Amino acid sequence: MTTITIGIARREGTAGPIADAAATYTSDATGRTAAALVDGMGHADDIVRLAPMLAETAARVGAGRGALAGLLSAGLLLADPGHPDAVGVLAVTRADGSGAELVWAGDCRAYRWDGTELAQLTTDHNLAAYLSRAALAAGEVPVSALADSVGVTLGRATPATAPYVGVPAGGLLVLTTDGVHDQVPAERVEALVREHQGLDPQALADALVAAATADSGGYRDDATAVVLPLGLAHSAPALTPTMAMHLGRLATGASGLTPDVRARVHAAIEVAMHDGTEAGVCALVDILMAETARATGPGR
Repeated sequence: MTTITIGIARREGTAGPIADAAATYTSDATGRTAAALVDGMGHADDIVRLAPMLAETAARVGAGRGALAGLLSAGLLLADPGHPDAVGVLAVTRADGSGAELVWAGDCRAYRWDGTELAQLTTDHNLAAYLSRAALAAGEVPVSALADSVGVTLGRATPATAPYVGVPAGGLLVLTTDGVHDQVPAERVEALVREHQGLDPQALADALVAAATADSGGYRDDATAVVLPLGLAHSAPALTPTMAMHLGRLATGASGLTPDVRARVHAAIEVAMHDGTEAGVCALVDILMAETARATGPGR
C-alpha cells in the first residue's frame, strides 16, 4: 500500500470558534485514501463540535465504500430537524493509482494542478454561482451578497444532488473552504500552487491559509486547505477499435462459463481497457481464450 503525504492547514477567522474541519483516512481493506473537508455553517457550539465528526465520518466511510457513500453518511449526522448544517467536499483515491473520485455539497472547492495550470473541478452550490452562470455573456453579476445562500448542503445532499467528478492521476488535488478561495484572488492561489509544486504538501496548505486576508470591514472567515498529491500521470493509450473488438470477443466467449471464470475474465478486460497496449490485449485474449477452452473442455 502506497503512503500518501497530505497537507492540512486551518486558521480560525474573526467571527468565533472555528467550524472548519478536515480529516484523512486510508483503508487497509481497500487501499484507498480519503480526504474530507467540511465547513460548518455559523459558529454555534453544536456545529463547532460536529464539524470534525462530519469530516471523520466522510473520510472513513469514503475510503472503504467510495466517495458518494462517505459524503452521504456524513450528511446523516445532520438529518434531525433543527440541527446546524454544513458544506463539504470529499476526495477518494482509486486503489490502482489511476486518480481519484470527487463529490461535494455546497461551496467548498476542489482544484487540480496538472503541472501547468490550476483547474477548478467543482461548482459552488449557491445563488451567487447559479446567477453568474445564468448571466453568461451578459457580464459579471454583482451577487457576492448571495454567496452564503447555499442550495445543496451536507444535510440535504442526495445521490441526485451530489455531483461526481473523476480526477486523473498526476499533479495535486487542492481542497479549500470559502475562507480561502473567497478571500484569496484566484491568480494568487495559482501562483502559490506553482511556487510550491514538488515541495511538501503541508507547505502549500500553510501558504494558502496564510494568504487569506480580511475584507474592508475587518472580517476574515475560517480558512482551511487540504493538499493531496495524485501520484504520477498514467500514459496508457486510448482504446483502439482493434482492442475493443478483441475485448468484445473475449467477453462473448466467457458468457457461458461459470461465474468465477466470468468474473476473472471481466476483471482482465477492465485492466486491459485502462492499461493495456494493443499487443498486450491481443496476447491477453489468446491466453484467456485458451483458459476458457480448458474450462469447457472434456470432463468439465
